[in-house]
Amino acid sequence: MGVDELKTMKNLKIGDKARIASIDTGVAGSQQLMEMGLSPGSEFQLVARYPLRGPFLVKLGNNRIAVDYNLAQAVVIDELNEGPDVLDS
Repeated sequence: MGVDELKTMKNLKIGDKARIASIDTGVAGSQQLMEMGLSPGSEFQLVARYPLRGPFLVKLGNNRIAVDYNLAQAVVIDELNEGPDVLDS
């Protein structure tokens, strides 16, 4: 997969599931994401996207986490599939 083909969190649609492949941001951004529980290998589901470059709401286990737009575009993902369980706990 070439650099132009990398998918990031911003490419997901609501309900899509993904695994974090890498985080393409500086140390501070990576640390912030890791403190929220988002690190390479983490699997999550996109629950909501807010307009005007607003945050992305992701489901990670039983938690909901808001990810800033700029951080979301730095999260390189492997898309797993589309899943209907967005509202499940």
